[in-house]
Amino acid sequence: MIPPEAEPALNGGTEPPLDPDYARVKALFNELSELPDAAARRARLTELKVLPALAERVLALLGHSQIAATHFSVPVAAMLAGAAAGELAPGDRLGAWTLLGELGRGGMGRVYLAERSDGHYQQRAAIKLLLGWSSEAALAQLAAERQILARLSHPHIARLIDGGATPLGRPYLVMDYVEGQRIDQYCREQTPNPAVVLGLFSQVCEAVAYAHRQLVVHCDIKPANVLVGSDGRALLLDFGIAQLQGKQGSEALALTPQYASPAQMAGMPATAADDIFSLGRMLGELLAGMPLLVSREDEWRAIVARATAADPEQRYLAVPALQYELRRFGEQRPLAALPHTGTYVARKFVRRRWPWMLAAGSVALLSAVFVLRLAVERDRALRAEDLAKQESATARQVSDFLVGLFEGADPNVSGRTDLSAASLVDKGRARIDADLQGQGAVQAALKDVLGKVYENIGRPSTALTLYEQALQLERAQPVRRPLVEAEILSRLANLLAHERQAARALAPARESVALRETRLPADSPELADSLDTLGWALTVNGAFDESATLLGRALKIREQHGADAPLALANTLHNLASMHKDAGRPQQAEALNRRALALKLKVLKEDHPSVLSTLNQLAISLADQYRNDEAQVLQLKVVAGLRALHGPNNKIVADALDELASELQDAGHISRAIATYREVLAVDEAVSGHQSMDVAVHLNNLATALEAAGDPAAEASYRESLAIRQLLLPAGDLTVARAGDNLGRWLVRAGRWTEARALLQQAAATRFAKLPPGHPDRIASGIALAEWSLAAGDVNAADRALTEAEDHQATLAPMQQVALWRTQAQLAQARAQPKVVLQLNREALALALRTVGSLHPVMLRLRLDLAYAEAAVGDLGSARATLATVQAVLAQQPIRAPLRLRSERLARQLGTTPGLKL
Repeated sequence: MIPPEAEPALNGGTEPPLDPDYARVKALFNELSELPDAAARRARLTELKVLPALAERVLALLGHSQIAATHFSVPVAAMLAGAAAGELAPGDRLGAWTLLGELGRGGMGRVYLAERSDGHYQQRAAIKLLLGWSSEAALAQLAAERQILARLSHPHIARLIDGGATPLGRPYLVMDYVEGQRIDQYCREQTPNPAVVLGLFSQVCEAVAYAHRQLVVHCDIKPANVLVGSDGRALLLDFGIAQLQGKQGSEALALTPQYASPAQMAGMPATAADDIFSLGRMLGELLAGMPLLVSREDEWRAIVARATAADPEQRYLAVPALQYELRRFGEQRPLAALPHTGTYVARKFVRRRWPWMLAAGSVALLSAVFVLRLAVERDRALRAEDLAKQESATARQVSDFLVGLFEGADPNVSGRTDLSAASLVDKGRARIDADLQGQGAVQAALKDVLGKVYENIGRPSTALTLYEQALQLERAQPVRRPLVEAEILSRLANLLAHERQAARALAPARESVALRETRLPADSPELADSLDTLGWALTVNGAFDESATLLGRALKIREQHGADAPLALANTLHNLASMHKDAGRPQQAEALNRRALALKLKVLKEDHPSVLSTLNQLAISLADQYRNDEAQVLQLKVVAGLRALHGPNNKIVADALDELASELQDAGHISRAIATYREVLAVDEAVSGHQSMDVAVHLNNLATALEAAGDPAAEASYRESLAIRQLLLPAGDLTVARAGDNLGRWLVRAGRWTEARALLQQAAATRFAKLPPGHPDRIASGIALAEWSLAAGDVNAADRALTEAEDHQATLAPMQQVALWRTQAQLAQARAQPKVVLQLNREALALALRTVGSLHPVMLRLRLDLAYAEAAVGDLGSARATLATVQAVLAQQPIRAPLRLRSERLARQLGTTPGLKL
């Protein structure tokens, strides 16, 4: 890079360079500075056909020639060679990294091999020291852009891991260290097979397309920036580094002339079209000289020519369009890059069907069949051509729209430097309907993409609306695209399931599976996506057996593609863990979560949203095993990470805080749990409004903490949670049943049995109709009905209500076993069996102590039950001792709290009436 001393305007200035050849000279300088000597540089200039005058200026800049002084003519080669000399050496430490040695150097800076040395875990990385950054504004811009690039997560992109500044203030970037061979060398030396070469190139295209969807361009795609690892996987390096290099004032990008588009060479702002140009140039190099492609040279050269057209409008409209063209090339189908003459289309048809054609030519009897098949093929080709034209037009308009968003993020265009990601997508969403009227396919594609963005930034209600609109628009198109529908359906179902609209999620999830199952191979990753979604939707609906089957199918597919798609495998493991968690199997959930987390950390940073999601679920699986100290440590880390990503007022942050409050509650920190639940509800009100499922769920959780504190305000929270669910959800929904069951149990314990009856019976009816035998919610309803029956004096009804729980005792979670024993003790008390009551209460208390510890709120009720049982058999000393363990805590509860009243009644009786009837 030309140093700031040679270009004063670049250090925070706003004036552009006056020299019209600035961009060209700058680009040539950056490329030639990596060559070893003057001879090599002159040879490269000749190869690039650079005009002599321009070549001499570049060589002069590099210190190998003399010309009249200009603002470019500072001899900076020596400066660059020594820019970092003396500051860094092997053994030096930068942040968490220790330098091991130099890997290379060039116009952009020096690259060092380093290893992590902070003791967290072992890791090697490549550290790139950037030259030419000096102003405060430039460094601030670098930090902001680095944060964006660090969030790029793709199996074919080398990650940007970290960054900082050296003691002398030079910025550096820490990137994945990739051991491998340049893609062009690999293709020449290791695998001259065109199919393998196109496969590697397709992996690069996948990486670039992914980045474009994140509104990031590479700016310097070339063979030197693509390595093929020992596993045969292509990895794209230096993603966005050239773009970062171009952020100082009006400085041109640090690009490579051979692969740079005309617009880049002219110093224009980078767009996705420039990356397509570079991909085309690289494709031409990789395919040139392939012996098996000599006969098809006209075709692949046409693809390269289309990708590298001088006019961006004549190139492929987006990277997926280039990939689609390459697939047609591999399948011997007519290319969009060549005119569809009758001879060309027929030749491609014969090439695809040559065995059949040979047989048809030799057996006259089959001539009629041939004509028929040809007609069918012709019709199919015409339909495919119509679809291709539609997709091409859609891709062009989508590309134009996204370029507009890129430009909207540019402060020089928008006039703003504070445009957030949320503001940008809000702006884009408003434009879809305003600017694209009558263009349904384009609107559908953009609403689908923006729906995913809104989902990721914690605005699910907007995302749901966009997915539903995208599906409606897609289905209204004259040429149906079932696989596009399947993708939108899968996203819609997944979000519905996450948003606790379980019943609504099943239909789109099943339709997505059906569309893909009949059109894709059995091991298709896309089919695995739909199976994942349906498995998750079934989990939320409590259908654990069917969910396990479908998620098992998805896992089998994922494991076949695991090396190429580790994140997809991790997500399936995450969903399996969720299924086991909801089914009451926290140990299995923990193991699967840890496996998913390990996979994600291989390719993602610790603060990536996907990592935090699995870390959150791991914390829940630990809490479900009552390992609350471990769970709280992880949950605090999740909350901090999500707040840093999304800010305080965000639904995703609120959900993580809710889990933290639950863990505090189980650890006996009731006041802190109540305060945290109230904080969650404040966020819900700000983000989703009062009449929302978020508020309903979190009100219920607050009510449980208030109940544990003996606060009668719990009833109002239970009632409001139920009312909101009844307003938003259909009758018979499982989440409505859960709220009704909770309010019914509260009313029973408050002595209002008549009012509780209808709630508990309706909840039980819903659960028994929709959930399989042995499901934890069915067990909970049976125990609640038994408790109500005992309060109402119907011992036989209570006995019947406990039947299912007793039949499934071997599979009950520990605390559900405690609840069963406690209710059986009440039943024994109603039958005047005091010794049985005492034994059951002792067993319940002992199991609870082993499971949740002495501080859990349930321990108050269990100890009080035991004190009553001890008094009932005449062991008054033990009863007084047991009662003493809870009196201090219960004395802090409100005067009319049920447990406090019950403890005070026992205390009075123990003090005045020995041998009393209890």
